[in-house]
Amino acid sequence: MEKSRWTFLSNHGRVFVYIAKNPSTTQGTIAREVGLTLRGVQKIVSDLESAGYILRFREGRRNYYVVNPNLPMRHPLESNHSVGDILIALGCPQTTKGQPVTGKQLVQKYEEERSFVVLGLDKEGYLSYFY
Repeated sequence: MEKSRWTFLSNHGRVFVYIAKNPSTTQGTIAREVGLTLRGVQKIVSDLESAGYILRFREGRRNYYVVNPNLPMRHPLESNHSVGDILIALGCPQTTKGQPVTGKQLVQKYEEERSFVVLGLDKEGYLSYFY
């Protein structure tokens, strides 16, 4: 009998972390890398976006994602921690405060630098970069 396989992160958690590390990824790539169906990833991205954990900017046919690291974990036992704490624990460095930015500027910044791993908005709405 094969032991059941379980993981510490839910599918939502894995998709969130993947987006945080790959802000210009496609949903098809997320599905392949995380091991879910495209429809499953679409539902999770919709859930994360509806709850404010990610923002999605469309540029042509491409989506760019911004992760909000300041929102709390959703379960009452972890709600005193932000999702940013989890991102840091999983290898995303601390943020540095940037400037207010629009979606178009976000895309330009990414195209110019491609050096940041995660983008986030702090409590005042300023763009924060995870390097």
